[in-house]
Amino acid sequence: MQRAQHIGKVVLTQPSRMGCRADGTYLLSGGLGALGLVTAEMMAEEGAKSMVLLSRRGVVNHDLSEAWKRLESFDIEILINACDVAQSGEVERLVTSVTQSYPSYTLRGFMHLAAVLDDATLPKLTQKHLESAYGAKVWGSRHLHMSLKSRVALDFMVLFSSTSALLGSPGQGNYSAANAALDAYARYWKAMCEHVVSVQWGPWRELGMAAQTGAVQRLKAQGLGSISNTAPWPLQAI
Repeated sequence: MQRAQHIGKVVLTQPSRMGCRADGTYLLSGGLGALGLVTAEMMAEEGAKSMVLLSRRGVVNHDLSEAWKRLESFDIEILINACDVAQSGEVERLVTSVTQSYPSYTLRGFMHLAAVLDDATLPKLTQKHLESAYGAKVWGSRHLHMSLKSRVALDFMVLFSSTSALLGSPGQGNYSAANAALDAYARYWKAMCEHVVSVQWGPWRELGMAAQTGAVQRLKAQGLGSISNTAPWPLQAI
């Protein structure tokens, strides 16, 4: 576990559009990836003062050092932790640890960004491929929901899904199915009067899995635009 407090110059001057509370802690699975750090920065801009960033390794990649430096410029406490959200025991231990580490803060919500790509064409898909995709996306969301809801009524849960759940994606039948299941969980929890939304994100042009795999250009040729994280919030699709 790594804990750091950063005092910066950024001051929130308008009410938070997300309802982020200064006395709350917000958990981000996949929070140390490129998209996770952008999301954390946005939450800091919206007034979050305490965040827990999770990844399976629990370290910030060197190529994301600039994004990490931007996040450090905020007046915010950051807890970094290695946690495989596909494992219920690890999630339960993590939530217990966070509760003990931040006694003055209350867990108020989570952003579920964790994902694993394990591509294969349909004839070659195996149970292992499905388990890899479902573990991070589907079981991860379930484990976080169960561990957090047993302790506090959450202000929000945001699940990062993908347009692949709607449109499909060549070689990613397992990933598409996992995102569709994630959307179904959101609908179920919402029917139980919980504050949850699942966002079917399109491809991100400068960061994320689509940019790394070259999917942005392929999808552009099919008429599907991409999202830029360099545009002012709210993000703009081009």
